[in-house]
Amino acid sequence: MRKVLLILVVSFVTLSSLAQIKTSGIFETGYENRRTLIYLPDPVQIQTGLLPTAEFGPYYGFLHVEAELKGFTAYTSNKTYFNKDTEIYFNPQMSEFKIGFYYNHNKITAGYEHLCGHTFEKRTYSEFYDRLYIRIKLF
Repeated sequence: MRKVLLILVVSFVTLSSLAQIKTSGIFETGYENRRTLIYLPDPVQIQTGLLPTAEFGPYYGFLHVEAELKGFTAYTSNKTYFNKDTEIYFNPQMSEFKIGFYYNHNKITAGYEHLCGHTFEKRTYSEFYDRLYIRIKLF
């Protein structure tokens, strides 16, 4: 009987915690004329294979999902750039992935975010960062 009661209490606490989690997500698509300039000396370009400029898009798809519980928010997103191959087919060129979390209290937010992005066909372009931040809302 004690085990059944313990299982019921744990189940109730878990379910009530899950009921407090707020989830949301967005999908966006559109046109974005993005151009990335890379300034590298010629020997570095030859050694790394990176091109001096890279144009992505101009079409993109963006997906973002997040979950919030008691001021803590965790999220992930993906933005992929496409070229139009034919009337109905699109060819992905580059993708950016983000994952992060933050805590919001009154007008102060503290968080962490990681981004990594790379091209699909040849690894001619990649980018990444890790970001720690504190944001203060002024108004």
